[in-house]
Amino acid sequence: MEQAMTGLMDLTYRKAKPPELPYEFATRWPIPVDDDEVLQARIMSDPVILASGYSVDQSYHNYQKQHSPRTNTITDHSSPHTLSIPNHLLHDMISAWCLDHWDLSPPITPDEGSVPMDSTEKHIERILEKFSGNYASQIEALNQIQELSKTTKGVQPCLAKFPDLIPVLINLRKKYKSSWTRDLEEARLTVILNLTLHRQNREILAGRSELPGALKIIAQKAYSLGRPASSLAKVASVVAILSEFCVFRKRMLDTGGMKMLRDMLKMKDTVVITEAATAILALCTDYESKLSAQVYNVPEMLLKCHLFTDEILRLLDCVPRSPYVFKKICNQALQLVNIIMADHAFGPVTSKGIHSAISLVYDIVERDVGKMKVLKNMEDFKERLRQLSSDRMPMQTMFQVESIISTLSEVFPATTV
Repeated sequence: MEQAMTGLMDLTYRKAKPPELPYEFATRWPIPVDDDEVLQARIMSDPVILASGYSVDQSYHNYQKQHSPRTNTITDHSSPHTLSIPNHLLHDMISAWCLDHWDLSPPITPDEGSVPMDSTEKHIERILEKFSGNYASQIEALNQIQELSKTTKGVQPCLAKFPDLIPVLINLRKKYKSSWTRDLEEARLTVILNLTLHRQNREILAGRSELPGALKIIAQKAYSLGRPASSLAKVASVVAILSEFCVFRKRMLDTGGMKMLRDMLKMKDTVVITEAATAILALCTDYESKLSAQVYNVPEMLLKCHLFTDEILRLLDCVPRSPYVFKKICNQALQLVNIIMADHAFGPVTSKGIHSAISLVYDIVERDVGKMKVLKNMEDFKERLRQLSSDRMPMQTMFQVESIISTLSEVFPATTV
């Protein structure tokens, strides 16, 4: 009891040790990891995806471009170019982690940009009054809500206190459709996305019956506004976040959300494809939703993307496959083996993606083992599988590894010199 009370008092007076920051969320700047006071400074504030597929903080990437313009900031190898794109998904994950650990992290003083609760409530009330005015005042209100939700890290405004904000955001374009612009749509989506960072807001948003249809319309209209990639990525991100709630998933599927996300996979944009795949995976929680993904040819579209991430590999593994899709997967046997063989300590594919790749290879070996003859390093591949099986993995994956090794050893026996 004394230890429990001591821990409670430490937590109350912020003496407890801050939570351990996931490595993927940390900036590359050399900040001491043992200093509890620098936890916030160590978190990536603006993650971007490099040409190599790795993610780093934008400020660190800019610094590296100035000092080593032809060197990859992670691998130290030569890089063909230094272009980068925003990693919206990682940014959302980092923001959600910060909110979940808000009570344990160092307190933020008003000088650091926080907004007192009382003044925030009054400020929001004034903003809502502007929404009832003319076009100019509504745009000003939208921009103010965007800035407020950004500076308060999504904690405020809370939709439980200001429920009128949701229909205002949803119907704003309908009222001023003739003068609606891409920048205004970006601002509205940013507000909605920032609101989803707080769980209480997520629950309220997920319960709004009109939101799935509104997101679908936003996605459809994004093409007519020009340069739709950013808007589509944000729509997919909202769907992925709110799909933790069953009622939202069902409404999203009923309103044609699967087709909407499938169409996003046709975009020649890595971020949009990644966000759309993440959203589809979040929707596919039961057999009916997975069957919907098959009906809308999601696996076929994923294979046409020529991109393998955790989400894409897991979707290819869990969604029912037609004979045509299975044939296409068989043609990717060498690529799947390369994914399993590679060291993904810092890459875009984690252990979950590798387990899905193993499952896909297992299906190939079981149904058409002849496709594996393209491997020139068969013994190295089997050794890699043995190495992976020594680590922690699901029981089903372990059985698949044993079966793959056994079948390959029987069909392609090792040659003796």
